[in-house]
Amino acid sequence: MWEIAWQRCYRLTLAHVQAGGALPAGPGEVVVQGEDLGVWIAGQVAGWDRLVPAQRYLL
Repeated sequence: MWEIAWQRCYRLTLAHVQAGGALPAGPGEVVVQGEDLGVWIAGQVAGWDRLVPAQRYLL
C-alpha cells in the first residue's frame, strides 16, 4: 500500500479535474487544501519508476 499523503493528493487532483479544472503545468498554479497539485504531479512524473503498479494505473 502507499502513503496516506499520496492518496490524499491523488483524490484532491482527481476531484479538481472532475470539477472541470485542468492539471497544473507547474508549481503554485493549483493549491487545494494546502496541497500544491503541480508539485505533486511533477513528483509523480519524476518518480514514476518508484510507483507501485496500482498507483501507475490510477494515474
